[in-house]
Amino acid sequence: MEHVIAGKFKLGRKIGSGSFGELYLAINVQTGEEVAVKLVCDMCSWLRLFACLVLAMIFKVTVIFNN
Repeated sequence: MEHVIAGKFKLGRKIGSGSFGELYLAINVQTGEEVAVKLVCDMCSWLRLFACLVLAMIFKVTVIFNN
């Protein structure tokens, strides 16, 4: 089964995991660009989530919340 996140990113293989969630290789279905997508766990504290967002801004990555 293909997983498409936010109607934009088709998930590929898992490339890592940590305290915030799991990291996957993905393809932007609109541009064909290869990207990394981190799926953040529901149980993460707000402080950890904030730290993740700050790092995302530093490394200029897009963060998408998929409910």
